[in-house]
Amino acid sequence: MSRQSKTATALTVLLLLGWGAPAPGASDAPAPTLDNVQDMFEKRLYDKVRGRCDAYIKKNPKEYLGYYWRGMSFYHLMQYPAALFNANKAIELETKKPEPYELRADVFIAIGQFEKALRDLSQALNKGSKNKYDIYLKRAKCFNLIGVSTDVIDNLTEALNIKKDPKTFRQRADTYYKIRKYDQAIEDYSKAMEEDSDSYEMLMRRAYCYQQVKRGPDAIKDYSRIIDRDPADWRALERRANVYFDYGDTEKALKDITDGIREFRGYKIDSLYKLRAKIYTKLGQGNLAAKDMGKIRVTKKKKK
Repeated sequence: MSRQSKTATALTVLLLLGWGAPAPGASDAPAPTLDNVQDMFEKRLYDKVRGRCDAYIKKNPKEYLGYYWRGMSFYHLMQYPAALFNANKAIELETKKPEPYELRADVFIAIGQFEKALRDLSQALNKGSKNKYDIYLKRAKCFNLIGVSTDVIDNLTEALNIKKDPKTFRQRADTYYKIRKYDQAIEDYSKAMEEDSDSYEMLMRRAYCYQQVKRGPDAIKDYSRIIDRDPADWRALERRANVYFDYGDTEKALKDITDGIREFRGYKIDSLYKLRAKIYTKLGQGNLAAKDMGKIRVTKKKKK
């Protein structure tokens, strides 16, 4: 046998025995996956999520999930142009899933494009999103920011049909308060206060609503809770004085407004002096009423 044929035979034998073959697992690196990406995301490891998605997209450029999760990481890193690019790409690759639309809506909200956000939130609902409660809250937020109070209420009502959350009752109460639907506001503030019964702002607002619907004793009760905690609260003192005056209790009204004037820490005191002048007039003390009206004129001259 020639030397050349002997060499060829030897190489054949070595190849059959596995010599020169790649070691198991050494031929290619494992294909990148999105396993555990959600866990990393929940741990706020956004840079790691982005790196994993970069590798996944290189191997799977037509899969929407890589772009979706990368967009989510950019969104939480407040890199909104990059988040928007990835959300758009995810939607381009997959039009039937709600999640990319929700992501893009969040980006639009963050950059102040509320009407576009509303369109995407509607798409997410139409495509069967499981996050309906959050979507209705986001829609309510958008409508509030563009000034459509009736749609704010409609969406908060949809959210409350899913979950009776005191914070959502508070949001709806504030909207009713804003558009002067005081009876509805009272009802919602009362439900919201089941969780936070000592909320200063809700007590003040509910008391004001009671005033507007002529429920003076209830208004007095709420203002009194505030004053009991802080006897120097001139705002609550002025408001309670108004209620006492409307209900003919001039002595209590006079005491409250006098205390309010003494404790006043605001910018414009005119309304307090006007109220006390009205009380003095009703009590037949015209000279004291004139003095208070004179103080209003003096403060106006000083401002000029």
